Amino acid sequence: MAGCSGFMRRQSTLKKFLLILFFAAFLNAGYWSVSKAVQTPLVYFISPVCSVPCIMVGTFAAAIAGTQVSILASIAAVIPVITAQFTVSSADFSKTILKKINDTKKSITDGIETLWNKNLSRAMQDQTNQLTAINASQSYDIAVFFEAANLVRALRESQLQQIKSLFEQSVGGSGCVAATVTGGMTRASTIRRAYNASAPAAQVGRSGNSTDNPGSVSPAADMKVRWEKYSTRYCEKDYNNGASGCTEDQLFAGQDIDVAGTIFEKETIDLKVPDIRQTVDDLIVNIAEPFIKSTVPPGAVESSPGQEAILAGEAYKAKRQVIYDSLYHIVSRRVPGSAMKEFVAPLREDAGIAPEMISDNPSPNEIMQVMMSERFRSSKNAAGQVDEPENNQREMVIQQAFQLMQMSDQLDLMDRYSLLLAAQAGAEVGKAKNLGSAASGATMK
Repeated sequence: MAGCSGFMRRQSTLKKFLLILFFAAFLNAGYWSVSKAVQTPLVYFISPVCSVPCIMVGTFAAAIAGTQVSILASIAAVIPVITAQFTVSSADFSKTILKKINDTKKSITDGIETLWNKNLSRAMQDQTNQLTAINASQSYDIAVFFEAANLVRALRESQLQQIKSLFEQSVGGSGCVAATVTGGMTRASTIRRAYNASAPAAQVGRSGNSTDNPGSVSPAADMKVRWEKYSTRYCEKDYNNGASGCTEDQLFAGQDIDVAGTIFEKETIDLKVPDIRQTVDDLIVNIAEPFIKSTVPPGAVESSPGQEAILAGEAYKAKRQVIYDSLYHIVSRRVPGSAMKEFVAPLREDAGIAPEMISDNPSPNEIMQVMMSERFRSSKNAAGQVDEPENNQREMVIQQAFQLMQMSDQLDLMDRYSLLLAAQAGAEVGKAKNLGSAASGATMK
């Protein structure tokens, strides 16, 4: 406030000076505007009294000097009035200015406060929030990115494990086929065992001269039946130098002796067809028992020779059953019954097997032939092994399983071979040592 008062005082003095200067200028302007200027030579002299040039009376200088005196007098008279007036006005002006300054200061302060509180502060808060939000959003995005990256890595690892497990554990095409045909093998094997048991048993009556079959009562009757069957079914006119017993080839000419064509040509023998079954039975009879033994007369049964003949007949039937069983075992492997054509046929076709060689109801032998040999000739199977290396491990297990099945079949064949050897050995023993007197009840030595 002290600085403000000094400023106000300096301002008041300046105003007074300017007012006096203005008034003097006004008077001079009025004089010059109504007076005519006459050029008068400047006459001055040096006063001996003042020792300076003195103004002559009646001259312009004298007028000016007179005016100056009046002006000074007027100024002296006006100064107090003006000073008083200006003092009051200055005081009022100071109050007004101070009030304006205060009002302006208040307005500025209020404006600044308003600008700050309502505009700048909120704007800066919003800006701060935005900056914070940007940083927070950036931090969140970075965190989400790393979390997503970790999640992607985890998902990738999980998917790799799933793919690995899928390749290692999922069943391939060959595995599905193997599992399917194995189910059919169970059904076919049941039918095979039933046929292998019943077919040899059906020949016991012929070996034992059963009266149920008129052709089995004697070798002559059997030969008569077999000759009629031969001449009407199997006879070929060119046999025996043209004296074969027929003038034209019969419908099944030569099949009763064609082992390869009748039994081994096809992997499945359709024994449901009566003619095919009859041909197979006749072929086996030609191998195992082409002629039956003679019967023992009823009156000789109670005698020692008769009893020996009866017992020899029992041994004969047992040996014939061993032979029949071994031969029918080979046939029984080719008995249809698996109902697996829709799975087996495509594999055989891919392997290049002719359609007429593919059965509508594959036998165990046909399935084993496909799974152990023919399917490896297929390009699809080879491509599957190359495209999916994991199939090799599964294929190894499949092959091992079928190898075990094959070994089991070989064990059955060895059992039958052992019985054949036993039958042969028994026959040789019988020839080497005949029955002695102990047969009639005498003491053995």
